[in-house]
Amino acid sequence: MIKYILIPIFLLFVGCLPNPTNFDGKLSPKEVADKNLNWAIEAADRGYFEEARSYLEFIKKEYPYELEIQERVQIVYGDILVIQENYIDAIEVYQTFVKRYPESIFIPEAHFKTAECYYFEIPSDFFLLPPPYERDKDSIMQARDALMFFIGNFPQSPKIEKAKKMYTKVVDYLAEFEYYVGNFYYDHEKYQGAAWRFETLVSLYPNSSFEEDALFKIVLSYDNLKSSEKVNHFGKIYLSRFSTNSNAKTVKNLMKL
Repeated sequence: MIKYILIPIFLLFVGCLPNPTNFDGKLSPKEVADKNLNWAIEAADRGYFEEARSYLEFIKKEYPYELEIQERVQIVYGDILVIQENYIDAIEVYQTFVKRYPESIFIPEAHFKTAECYYFEIPSDFFLLPPPYERDKDSIMQARDALMFFIGNFPQSPKIEKAKKMYTKVVDYLAEFEYYVGNFYYDHEKYQGAAWRFETLVSLYPNSSFEEDALFKIVLSYDNLKSSEKVNHFGKIYLSRFSTNSNAKTVKNLMKL
């Protein structure tokens, strides 16, 4: 019974959306294109993606000389894909836009949305995955690079604070990833692999919340590998940073101080 009630309501709701129109020439081309574009955005927000695309196609065909709106149309194509959580295709749309319209006023927006899509692509269960899934780190690295570019090139953008927060989160992901993998190797007595992972962490992500334990486990790993030179080298680094920490005494003992 419910199924038969929903169908006319749905059709009525779709019917609220006007067809693409030129308003019988009563408005300027820019006004017509702008109104159809607003309808496209509204349709997409309401989940009517085919209707939204029909507005965009109408604008592309009928108003090719409204250049700024034509540029905006391309951005909205990407936005529709984002709403549908089709982030890979959205990235392609935004990147194509950047190449095609390098002088556009929407370039900062396209770069931000590209970075945001990479950010959305980071698996939500990333740290539940075992080390063989390391390839999934690609989305995090791409998000980091895209956010770095945006922050470095568009510091006046209204999206800058949001971008910085995403960047901080991405860096935390990367530091935690190295820490996770380093611990995996350490717990399985793969001490050289553990040392390399922890060294990568402290080198690429200084001052992270994982730095102290990573340095400590570098010292422990090289002690297990019987490398006194490495123990002393990283032990000095550890003590220069964390001399008052509870692990400092163990480090000094391993260095035979």
